[in-house]
Amino acid sequence: MRVREFGEFLHILRVNKEMTTIAVANKTGVASSIISQLELGIRRSFPRHETMKHLAEFFDFEFQYIPEQMLIINCPKPPIMQKSKSDEESYVEKDKDETIKTLKEFEKDIIIRTLDKNKESRERTALELDISERTLYRKLKEYDVE
Repeated sequence: MRVREFGEFLHILRVNKEMTTIAVANKTGVASSIISQLELGIRRSFPRHETMKHLAEFFDFEFQYIPEQMLIINCPKPPIMQKSKSDEESYVEKDKDETIKTLKEFEKDIIIRTLDKNKESRERTALELDISERTLYRKLKEYDVE
């Protein structure tokens, strides 16, 4: 598993627990920025061994580093992306027509949903996504969101 794939794996585990990055950070002691960077595919390297131990313990998976930036994961219950029972339009991997979303489409969708949830407050949205307001503005411009 490469870093990007691990980030997607981590995202699915977190969403299945219906937790924010900040909630996971509080439970694991891992910085929410590291979790966000992994999930969004921004981070290019795996976290330190100690950080991985905290994530593995919390999400119940085993890991082993091997050369060339790869990771082996053993997860007793492989995660499945599910719709939240409380929110029919929760984060899903596929569009309604069953086409798989690209990472950029997924990121745009997360930003829009978080903006809606925070009543268009960019400050609260940036805080919840654990990104700077400047990065949020750049992303909004990139995705042509008003």
